[in-house]
Amino acid sequence: MRFVGSAFFLVALIVFAGGIVPPATFAQDGPYVRTGALAEAVDWYLGLHGKTVNFERARPQFMAAAQKEDPLARMWLARCYQKGRVGFQTDEPEAKRLADENIVFLRNLAAGGNPEAMFLLGSAYADGLGVAEDDETAAVWYRKAADNGHALAMNNLGWAYDYGKGVGQSYDKAIFWYEKAVENGFVPSANNLAWMYMEGRGVDQDELKTIYWCQRGAEGGSVVAMIRLSEFYQQGFGVPQDDHMAGYWLKEAADRGSAEAGEHLRQYYTFSADGRWERVETGRGARADAGAATCFIATAAYGSPAERHVLTLRLFREKWLNSSPAGRWLVKQYYVYSPALAQRISGNEALRSLTRLLLAPVALAAGASLGRPTDVALVSGMILALAVLLGRRSRRRYFGGRSSNT
Repeated sequence: MRFVGSAFFLVALIVFAGGIVPPATFAQDGPYVRTGALAEAVDWYLGLHGKTVNFERARPQFMAAAQKEDPLARMWLARCYQKGRVGFQTDEPEAKRLADENIVFLRNLAAGGNPEAMFLLGSAYADGLGVAEDDETAAVWYRKAADNGHALAMNNLGWAYDYGKGVGQSYDKAIFWYEKAVENGFVPSANNLAWMYMEGRGVDQDELKTIYWCQRGAEGGSVVAMIRLSEFYQQGFGVPQDDHMAGYWLKEAADRGSAEAGEHLRQYYTFSADGRWERVETGRGARADAGAATCFIATAAYGSPAERHVLTLRLFREKWLNSSPAGRWLVKQYYVYSPALAQRISGNEALRSLTRLLLAPVALAAGASLGRPTDVALVSGMILALAVLLGRRSRRRYFGGRSSNT
């Protein structure tokens, strides 16, 4: 009887402690090894182990893995639902339910040294998924996972250093971790490196390195890199101008589910009888290059698709506008109506100067929304200065209407 009582007390103590011991079905001898459907899902998502990035093949594998009650698979699915990753429809209530049900198991696995759990716990803190959002704690767990060979954690740690999220900003460390991520099989990190060298962000601008990293990303299956490489071939940026290669990379991106690439391909390219892609005139009778198609007016105003303000506006479009139906509709309307206006601007220096003047604060706000420290500081300073100015004007009105005491 005393034994039964002791056993009951032990079980009650475990439950009272928060259920931190996972069910026996999750007990492992040594580190957790990603296997089965989850391994397939992550490999197709990240382009690992000989696979190219393919969201269409990754999604059903994530669903299949989550149905097996694996807490890691279910946390992967939660982060997919929260931000619409891997092409899933955003479903924040479902993301929260999955995270709340599995966060305790995740902590336990991470504390036990599981790299996948470490990465997912870092992601949970970064996104506020099942825990309070905390960039510093996210960076700690990303570093633990990265030190244990987790390629996506390396990329996310690089991003943290790139934009000063939870760590001191360091472009050198950002490049180090981005490169390590690519070396360990995470293809999209090549896009981050390409942007840094194209913008000259923390490094000297370098066309050759921009093309090198963009090519690495495209050949590894990154749709973003394919579209960008198509733009470079159309513009002759860092490579010889080549309509066929521009069309080829658009077709590769379209075949992997990019609606944007498919639309550009239909509108601007045709496949000739000799098996090559050729540019065609647009319905408005003007040749709008593929790079300008991402930002016609800004390119006309600043004179180059690689100019810093143009790149900022394009990044804003990719991160924010294309992430919502309203934003995508706005981008589509821009593609329809802006080419003719851009043509007029590009041939008139006075219009170019005026357009640059109007776009400068827009680009500054876009940079701040992307988390760039300099732009954030400038916007914050402008808001503070405006608040001080308005406060002084209000005080003048208040005290100016009162008679002084004598």
